[in-house]
Order: sequence, then structure tokens, then C-alpha cells
Amino acid sequence: MAKSKLLSISVLCIVFLSSCSRSTNDVPEPIEISVNEHTYQSAITDEQKTEADPELFPDHLSDVENEYITADAEITMPSDYDKDTVLNTYHSIYMEWDSEKIIADLMEKGLIKSGSVTDRKVYDPHEKIAGTERVKYQLDDGSEIVFQSGEITFTSMESKASSFDNDLRKYLTDENRINADLTDDNNIAGAIAASDEILEAAGVSDKVLNPDVYAIKNSKAENNDENSENGNEEISSENDTYIVVYPVVNGGLPSSGIIEKKEDEVLDCSVVYFIYSGNKITEFKINGMIRSSAVAEEAQILSPVHAFNTLCRSYEGTHKCSITSIDLVTVNRIVYNTDSVDITTEPVWMLSGAYTEAKYSGQNIVTYVSAVSGEVIPVYQITE
Repeated sequence: MAKSKLLSISVLCIVFLSSCSRSTNDVPEPIEISVNEHTYQSAITDEQKTEADPELFPDHLSDVENEYITADAEITMPSDYDKDTVLNTYHSIYMEWDSEKIIADLMEKGLIKSGSVTDRKVYDPHEKIAGTERVKYQLDDGSEIVFQSGEITFTSMESKASSFDNDLRKYLTDENRINADLTDDNNIAGAIAASDEILEAAGVSDKVLNPDVYAIKNSKAENNDENSENGNEEISSENDTYIVVYPVVNGGLPSSGIIEKKEDEVLDCSVVYFIYSGNKITEFKINGMIRSSAVAEEAQILSPVHAFNTLCRSYEGTHKCSITSIDLVTVNRIVYNTDSVDITTEPVWMLSGAYTEAKYSGQNIVTYVSAVSGEVIPVYQITE
């Protein structure tokens, strides 16, 4: 898969994580939209599921004659992925961490500057996941690191005190993106090296691809430059802040970029990013890390054309939209039980686009169609 496409999925995931981590008091209620019953597995025949007609696997989909859904969509799957490959749906579990060892390794390597742990707090099970715990370590320099199933989060005092916006989408732009392969900047090399070592200490290096790096000018340095006597003072790159984003793969496919909480299920994604400033990591998040425990189902890939046609049937007589991208990704489907949590990692076609109705003008939509069963898994981003 093209690196830029993997990046866009990772960025989308970070956007959702950033928005979910803050207060939700100002988030409007989603509009409920029904999906027709016939969009589930019965809509896809065995012949359709196993058919390998090249016309069903185009690079682009357009010229669709449908009253409700149009398409001008790039279709993306790994460049070396065989459409005849058997796709596995997995039973998965969240990764657990040896937190004491990870902290000791990070301190020994100087990846976090603290010298000791001053406090350890165990919280109630997070997000109602039975049998797990959320543990926060307070470090002697005021920074903290939190461990819970599938997730590690580090926040330094510099990060807490900075004016850096928690909403990362404003920074992850083509303008800020750096081609790390074409630069010999020591700060960029240091940011990637430190991030790689943290991933190695956490034991997840094999779950990520090569990172993308973004450079953001330090706002205080820029202000000082504007107020200097000659106004031409050069700002050193040491004042820059770098964001290092790693695409995460599960079962050879990129993780989706959606976190959606439903009444009885959560659709989750995996994300890894690091913030590097002042020659050190000031913040990082490793989230949604899983390992597969058993194969739940095997099936040949459902084509993106069939996925789109299934979506068209599901929207018949409802809302109008235009699909702009169709990506083969994985999604973690999480169901919470009284005393356990069930995670299924499933390959899906992620259909993304925007509504074309005046009422919802400019608002986006994302919907999954299972690449195994053909089931529509709606993910709506319409808000009033």
C-alpha cells in the first residue's frame, strides 16, 4: 500500500483519539440512521465472494449510476496483496505490559529523563474491560506514564506546560511533513531513533511500519523572532517540535482510523505517535495494540465493487452521499460482557466520503463493509 495512504489512515486514527481524550461536553449527539436488513451476509453469495474477476478489483471506481450514492473513489489495498488470498478473521486479546521493566528500560536508556518512580496508582477497570487494570506511575520530574490493556501513554511536564494543541490534525499536514529519507537533520534522526527505542522497549516494533515525521515551528521562538530588533533572526531547528507517526498493521493490513462507541460494541483502531521537542520525547501514545489468539474464520476476499454495491443497497431510500476512497483495512470489534471482553480483528473495506444533501453539506461519512461476510458496519459522523 502506498505510504501516503497508510499515513492518512494513521492520521485519521490520531484525530479520533485526540478528540476522544478530551471533554465531550461540547460534542453534539449523533443522528441515528438505519441500515436496511438485507445488507448483511445474505446479500453476498458464495459465487460473489470467491469470484476473482479483475474488473471487480479496479484501482478506481467512478461513473456509478445510483440515485443515492455516487463514487469517484481511489481503491487501495497493499500492492503485493493477492486478491485470491484467504483473509483471516481473528479472535484477539489486548497486549499486556511488564510495566516495571518497561519503565526501567526507558530510564536506563535515557528515553525518559526521570530517575525514579514516586507514586503508583491503580484505577478501576478502564472502559469497563473486566479483569484489567489501569496503572499510573508518577515520576520524580513530574511526568507520568500510564499503562492499561493495549495502551501506554507518557506525558512529561514540558508537554503539560506547552502551548502545543492536543488536536493533532492541525499539525499533520503536507506542509509540515518531512521526508526523513532525504534529510540529515540530527533532530529528526534523534526523534526517530528515540521513538524506535521506545517501541522496542514496549515489544511492539514488529507491529509498525516506517514512520512519517512532521516538523512544527516553536510558537514562542516564532514570536521572539517577530519581536526581535532586526526581525531576521534565524530560528534554529532545535526549537522545532517533531511528531513521529507510525502506521500500525494487523494481519498484514493497516489498522483502520475509526473509534466508534456503540450501545453493545466498540470499533477500535491502533495508533502510535511520539512528540519530540528539546532533544527528547515529551509525549507518546501507543494505543489499541493487540495480539491474535486464534483464527475465527477464513474466506477469500470480497471485492471492493461488491462492497460498494452492498453499500448502495443499504442506502437505498435513505441519505445521499459520494464515496471518495475505498481502503482494505482491519478493525477491532470489541464486545463487553459482564466478566470478559471479546475482541475480533476483521478485514474490512472502509468506504469514506461526504454527504451530498444540503442539510449535511460538507459532513463526512465512513462505513465499513466486511471483506469476509459482506456485513455492513455503519460508522456515522453526521452531527447536528
